[in-house]
Amino acid sequence: MAVGIGLVLFTFYCAYNAFLEATQLELLVTGAANPWEAFTAVLGPLVKSCIMVMFLGVMGWAGVTLTSRGAQLFRTPLPKAPARAPPRPLPSAPAPPPSAPPTAYPGVESA
Repeated sequence: MAVGIGLVLFTFYCAYNAFLEATQLELLVTGAANPWEAFTAVLGPLVKSCIMVMFLGVMGWAGVTLTSRGAQLFRTPLPKAPARAPPRPLPSAPAPPPSAPPTAYPGVESA
């Protein structure tokens, strides 16, 4: 979240500096001036400005996305632990010993 907020602040800082350092375009429009020459003279700074605006837009979008993801981490509740079975109670008295197996089976002859 801090990275997103930092990126958004940096974007606004860059945009503010670009605004302060904006170049002034001075067009001298006279009846003898060729419009094509005026267009080509202005095209370079316009393209540079468009690239800067797109760059700042992508930086702002990334910062807002990172900030919203960070805010989602704070808003999501922690997953609940699965319910455990209650512990079995301990026997109060020891269990009786198992009975001895029969030594002879009825109807079977021993060898």
